[in-house]
Amino acid sequence: MIDISVISYDKDADEADIQISTGNISILCYAQPVKDLKAVCADKDPVLCAFMARDIVLDENPDPIALKTNEAYYAYRLRGVVVSEKQIKVGELLIGIDSVIPRDIMPGQSVVMSCSRIDLII
Repeated sequence: MIDISVISYDKDADEADIQISTGNISILCYAQPVKDLKAVCADKDPVLCAFMARDIVLDENPDPIALKTNEAYYAYRLRGVVVSEKQIKVGELLIGIDSVIPRDIMPGQSVVMSCSRIDLII
């Protein structure tokens, strides 16, 4: 089950910090514009995008991870399963990426990667 909660909200800037959790995976992401907080929290199929994705490599460990790094406020090290050349699945969360996964990595394989920010697309 995906749980979405608002950590902070700036009405003037129309932006929010959103926590998305699925049991053992929890990701802090940025959302803007945010017009309806109730609708954001009720969404059970969030659209996430990882920006400045890099260092995408195969990983033999299939266990999903989302480790917050100190690189930037929303930065993460992610491990998930490749869905397509621009998407990975981390646990229950489908995350689009702004880089192309190397061609020698096939859907169904586990990868690890870094990103500077994860956005909730509203």
